[in-house]
Amino acid sequence: MDAKRSGMPIMLKVKVPQPYVSVIIPVFNDSARLKRCLQVLDGQTYARERYEVIVVDNASEESVVDLLAQFVQAVSAYEGQQGSYAARNRGLSLAKGEIIAFTDSDCVPASDWIESGVTALLQDQDYSIVGGRIELFFRNSDQLTPAELYEDLTAFPQKQHIEKSNFSPTANLFTYRRVFDECGVFNQELKSNGDREWCQSVVRQGCSIRYDEKVVVQHPARHSFLQLYRRHLRMAGGRADAYKEKFSNRRFQLVKNILLNEILPDAFLMIKDFLVIILRRKYSAFEKAQIVLVSSLLRHARSWEKVRVIMGGTSRNF
Repeated sequence: MDAKRSGMPIMLKVKVPQPYVSVIIPVFNDSARLKRCLQVLDGQTYARERYEVIVVDNASEESVVDLLAQFVQAVSAYEGQQGSYAARNRGLSLAKGEIIAFTDSDCVPASDWIESGVTALLQDQDYSIVGGRIELFFRNSDQLTPAELYEDLTAFPQKQHIEKSNFSPTANLFTYRRVFDECGVFNQELKSNGDREWCQSVVRQGCSIRYDEKVVVQHPARHSFLQLYRRHLRMAGGRADAYKEKFSNRRFQLVKNILLNEILPDAFLMIKDFLVIILRRKYSAFEKAQIVLVSSLLRHARSWEKVRVIMGGTSRNF
């Protein structure tokens, strides 16, 4: 029977607008790779009028304002306090979106990254945070450097981070604005591991996190040992800073916890790394030797950096 003739109400389909999304990207002296990132973000499958890209210059030596003028979606901001988490908090203070997305200036998001991230976040209301897949790419995939071999084996195990440790790096993370309003922003005194601390903190407060492999960004593998060395020192210093903050007035507890939870596990994990690398069929004997050497040097460097910072040194912000 015709609904109009029968007197039955006619149900009209009302199109609900897509949630507004704020993408936040901190940048420090990385204009060339930022340009590639913004090119992809300018051409997303998500409706242009429903997202913004806030680029926060973290006191770079050269301003990125002229670069951002080339891109429709980009909004410029500045944060003078050194540290990516201070920059991300600055971006949050300006963000208009009900959904907040994070990536880094050296990342290359997929063309449907925003659309996939929003879909993943909205499809399951039990989850407050979504971490997506981070794929590595190399300068020359046919001839990997020792550093790239190490990255190929170890970098960005997102699914494991999320399901076992309740955190996702901010290279690929989606969440709601209300999560920051209710649970707090990043600890901007940390130079590294602030994403881990924030995610684990909000999970303890009742939020939840899940992995979605359809939400993809690509990340360049670090191709030199110096790049790896700096990253691992920064991470180690960030871990030590977190311990110093937690046990600020308890020196004995501070040393005890960094020793039991950081230094000794690193020693045991070195043995585990060796066994894992040796058993991998993917790599040749020469490649395995290179990975073992890089892994051993980095673990030693991390341990000494934690000790240095705990004993009063300043963590580094390479």
